[in-house]
Amino acid sequence: MRVAVIGAGTWGKNHIKTLLEIAAVTEVAVYDPCVQTQDKLATTDSVSILASMEAATDYDAVVIAAPTTLHYTIGKFFISKSIPCLIEKPLAFEVADAKALYNLAKQYNTIVMAGHIEQFNPAFRTLKQALLQKPSDRILAIEVTRQGMARKNFDTSVDVVYDLMIHDIELVNSLVQSKLVRVSALNADVADKLGH
Repeated sequence: MRVAVIGAGTWGKNHIKTLLEIAAVTEVAVYDPCVQTQDKLATTDSVSILASMEAATDYDAVVIAAPTTLHYTIGKFFISKSIPCLIEKPLAFEVADAKALYNLAKQYNTIVMAGHIEQFNPAFRTLKQALLQKPSDRILAIEVTRQGMARKNFDTSVDVVYDLMIHDIELVNSLVQSKLVRVSALNADVADKLGH
């Protein structure tokens, strides 16, 4: 199977690394509009560099690890060509766009999957196993803090809640065996305070 990865940022690089370890994957290609990113990847013999996103239509499947605001447009492009897609969470920035991708996948009889990579994180699996040994109806509240160092040239068009905390919300939802009563989230940009 030949797989193309669209977007080679932090998550894209994780997908490339994982794909290279899968025996059934015979070729991994990547497209990223950032020339510096492509130049870095070009030094990896195992990865083919694509000159355009359209070139990925020659592959058996694609992984879309581009910024969240582009998920709908890129997903629509590949789904309408009946190319199976793994789209990092969230599936799209707007609920209506996510539903449109779902309907398009049905129309073109194409597999579309949202990324659930954090479900396989060893720390989370250990936590989940420990909670399964005790009744989860005793959980009154769960608080999740997502932190990271400000990175140079990082895309801030989508805040941390939609970009990363969406993974945490999904994890919490999988832990709690009852209806969620309330989810509240707050993001704070501290980059200016750190002098970045």
